[in-house]
Amino acid sequence: MVKINLLPASLLAERKRQRAQGRFLLLSGVVMLVLAAGFGFLFIQTMEIKSRLAVVSAERAAVEAEIARYSVYTKLQAEVNSKAGILKKVMGRPLPWVEVLEEVGAVIPPNVWLTDFLLTAGKEGEAGQLTLRGLTYDHPSTARWVAALREVNGVADVRVMFSAEEKKDNIMLVRFEVRAGLLPGVEYDPLAKKGE
Repeated sequence: MVKINLLPASLLAERKRQRAQGRFLLLSGVVMLVLAAGFGFLFIQTMEIKSRLAVVSAERAAVEAEIARYSVYTKLQAEVNSKAGILKKVMGRPLPWVEVLEEVGAVIPPNVWLTDFLLTAGKEGEAGQLTLRGLTYDHPSTARWVAALREVNGVADVRVMFSAEEKKDNIMLVRFEVRAGLLPGVEYDPLAKKGE
């Protein structure tokens, strides 16, 4: 079957133009609606962000006020830390005198008598020295005491410098000298006792 259109060409062209114009208007309306919806969504988001920004700005102002209020304490803390660092540097690692004296006293045999007890602090970075001079009845007593001294905490490199017999009031005695290195103690921390 053959379709024949008997309408004039000008009328057909006018209808075609009207249909195209209607599609264009419909498409333009849809685009305008999409743009209006997008603009509305972005406007609402902008308003929400502005309100959040106002809240954050208020919180920041409150925090800055707190910081300003505590700035005196931060300056004081910085000064304390500075002075504590200087004190720590000056004090270094002190020798554990009390602990060493207690332990040496605990291991001294009953037949050994001290005549001299000398503690010497070393220069920075060096260990101190412990010098013990005394008397006993025999060399094995000196050797047993030296062996006991080697077990004392904070003492290292225990050695007998000399051990010689001598007669005193018709009694044979052994005079000795023992030297040992003192290990440095725990590094001084002025704030440790205060729990800071």
